[in-house]
Parts: sequence; structure tokens; C-alpha cells
Amino acid sequence: MKQQRINGLLLLFIPLILILIYSYFKRDEIKSQNKELEENGLYSVGIITKYNEEYINTNVLEPATVEFEYSIHGKYYESLCYNFPKNNIPKIRESYMIIYLPNEPKRSCLLCNYPVRDSSDYNRYIEEFKNNPPKLNH
Repeated sequence: MKQQRINGLLLLFIPLILILIYSYFKRDEIKSQNKELEENGLYSVGIITKYNEEYINTNVLEPATVEFEYSIHGKYYESLCYNFPKNNIPKIRESYMIIYLPNEPKRSCLLCNYPVRDSSDYNRYIEEFKNNPPKLNH
């Protein structure tokens, strides 16, 4: 009886420990990718194409996501953003600044605090980013 209880606890804790280890390494990978974007990224404008509310999937809370598209040198890309503020749900077709890697434009991040309503917004942000580039979530 006691051995079964220990085995049951092990079956519970081993997956939890593996998830924690995976999360730790995944977080470091994301930090590294964000740092590369911050140091080498260029800016463009992305357009919101879809908003997916958070939901529960097999007892796990899936975060809200924002899908967006952008064009670099005439080629279109699609991407996904997880860090959009919950209190600022975007509207489809709204534009925001994005940062992307020039040698790998598929790697991008939507800058959700920088909406672009017209070219003056875009130009103002570009000037602002020269002295104070946006920090990505680390």
C-alpha cells in the first residue's frame, strides 16, 4: 500500500519536473531569440488578421493569440503573437509596428504598444526607436 502511494506520487511529480525543465530551457531560447531581434532587427508594419481568445485545452489555459501579416520586399509573411495585452484587444485590420530579422524575415514580433494609424506614426516610431528601441518581453 505504501509502495503504491510512493509510485503514485512519483508518477505525478516526474511529469511536473519534466515540464518545469522544458519551460526553463524554452524560456532561455525565447530570451535569446528576442535579444537577437532587439540587436539586429528592422522595423515594418504588420496588420492584424485574427484574434483568438484564451481557452482551456485539456485543463491547460491556452493564451490569447493575435495573428498578423506583413510584407518585406514584396513577399508576404504570417506570424503569431502571444503577448498582446488582455485589456487592449486588437481589431482585425489594425496595424502595428513589427520587428523582424533582415536575414530571416519569418522571425518577427508584433510590437503591441505601437499602433500605426498613418505614415506619421510609422515615421515617429522609427525616429524614437533610433534612441530608444522597444524592449521585447524576456
